[in-house]
Amino acid sequence: RSWFSFLAGGSSPAGLAARAHSLGQPSLALTDVNGVYGTIRFQKACRALGIHPVIGAEVWVEGAPLVLLCRSHQGYANLCRLLTGAHLRDRDRPDCRLTGLQAHAEDLFCLTGGRQGKLWQLVEHRRGQEARDWVRSLQDLFGNTLYVELSHGLQKDDSSQVDRLARLAHHCDVALVATNDVRYAAPEEYRRYDLLTCIRLGITVSAPHAQRPRNAEAYLKSQGPLRRLIP
Repeated sequence: RSWFSFLAGGSSPAGLAARAHSLGQPSLALTDVNGVYGTIRFQKACRALGIHPVIGAEVWVEGAPLVLLCRSHQGYANLCRLLTGAHLRDRDRPDCRLTGLQAHAEDLFCLTGGRQGKLWQLVEHRRGQEARDWVRSLQDLFGNTLYVELSHGLQKDDSSQVDRLARLAHHCDVALVATNDVRYAAPEEYRRYDLLTCIRLGITVSAPHAQRPRNAEAYLKSQGPLRRLIP
């Protein structure tokens, strides 16, 4: 996410691109919440640094986020149609439906989402059959462009959670992808993100809240640290 996720991301598209360049990453995806508002700035920043820009969005589907990434111009058009329909139905809480995904899934990669994702929540609460049913519903829509997302934020039970997700993906014959569920470019931008979160939640910085970040780990990392944390 960038700060075009409006109080839910802590860095500019250019800052994220610069961080990716410093890590030697050849490509970077921007997946802001329910929108592609930062696309032009992101593309310009990436191309100036020789990075391949991947456009996507964190799209809320039936109350939980999926990460959709565009494979082509057709995929981008489908993503925009999904987002437009969601915003027209409810400007304050845009949400897509599975039926809408069925009509516009062509040329999109789908990641199952991080900690807020429906699959993460089902697995965390040991609702195994519902988790398998959800994965199969997404397989019916996306086929082999569906990936189970593994994100280890160095929080309690993250190791066992990603292990359960990996076993579920193997059971359902779905590929895995490791992400860091990035909210800001570098560790020093954690405080800005935390402050923005407090503003979004309408609380003071001294007030505890379950949605505030637990640590400063949600920054853009290189492959090495991610690989070491994923089974």
